Amino acid sequence: MSEITNPILFSITKNAGIIDRYCKERGIKPTKITFSGPTDLQDVVNSDLRNMRFHDVYIFDTALCGNSAEFLNCMKAAQFQTDARIVVYAAEHYAGDDLLDGLISIGITNIVARYDENDIEENIKLMMNDLAECLSEDGLSHKKWRRYQRGYDPAAEARYEQALREKEAAKPTFANAKLKIAVIGAQPRIGTTTTAIHIADYFVKHKATAAICNSAGSNASDLQLDMLCDMYNGVNDGDHIYTNGISFYKKGAAPAEVNVIIHDFGAIREETASQLVGFDLIYLVGGVSWSEIWMTYAAQSMLPQINYKVLVPFADSSVLDRSIEIEDEGCSAIGKVLAEQNFSDIICLPYAAEDFSSEDFESLFDKEFGGYRDTTIAE
Repeated sequence: MSEITNPILFSITKNAGIIDRYCKERGIKPTKITFSGPTDLQDVVNSDLRNMRFHDVYIFDTALCGNSAEFLNCMKAAQFQTDARIVVYAAEHYAGDDLLDGLISIGITNIVARYDENDIEENIKLMMNDLAECLSEDGLSHKKWRRYQRGYDPAAEARYEQALREKEAAKPTFANAKLKIAVIGAQPRIGTTTTAIHIADYFVKHKATAAICNSAGSNASDLQLDMLCDMYNGVNDGDHIYTNGISFYKKGAAPAEVNVIIHDFGAIREETASQLVGFDLIYLVGGVSWSEIWMTYAAQSMLPQINYKVLVPFADSSVLDRSIEIEDEGCSAIGKVLAEQNFSDIICLPYAAEDFSSEDFESLFDKEFGGYRDTTIAE
């Protein structure tokens, strides 16, 4: 969510000043709808929200409604009325009570509630800090809103966080790597560029710098980079674009010094094999549909004496066991056909909804690139 600029507060008069400091520090003029005491909040939600649709955050004071179940129903109704962020100010509620647990269960996690502190000033300070966090770009942190769930166990949460830290520390890093990777498609539109992005994204998320070069040399590939830039709000620097931590270089452009350079050759051509010199890793991107299998098979015959692996995007490894009929030879497994020429294991990348989603292939890439990780180099 982008920075909040147009908040609206629904509260009792006593609590009308809770966002004043936050807004004053940022030069924001909030809208306030205040009531002297509890009111018909359901009517407010049904009428006022319908007429006030251009706010980026709606802040509701639980003091407007004396009944917790009724307030929760009102928040459910508010969720149908707006896609904007909803923040709940619950000054009289403590972590773990029915209302706060109910709010978490319906997906409202930006909550300001009392702490168990006896000191009133300290309590107010902590709550105002939480309110500012609720109004920040990322909203209230998972660590904070988790305490509102019934059954929350701080000790269990601490163990969970320690496990996450240990898992993060155990991840391979490639900050000292120097890798040159080639990606070639068995045919056009088979997922070559998508595969290159997944690989680059993996390295970027493991403390490396990465670049993808248009080694296909086509204008169409450069146009694809421009579209990618627009789609992901990238920065266009003429000979290259930069988005999501990856530099994409257009044809003929020399990449800057990075840990991992991936050359996207597009669909294989007669001269491709002669260009595959000095690469640490080479991947032929193939497919498992009827036509793609034979195009992948044919492409391998164009890579004699080249050390490469076949990589199949948008497919689960189970597809390799599927049978395919071969004329005059009966049936054979798809994986066996694809591996027949280079005798190497086939790598399958399951479908991922987003281009920059290498997390979906974390364990697979950990195994594939583990030999180049920093700890291995240090050893």
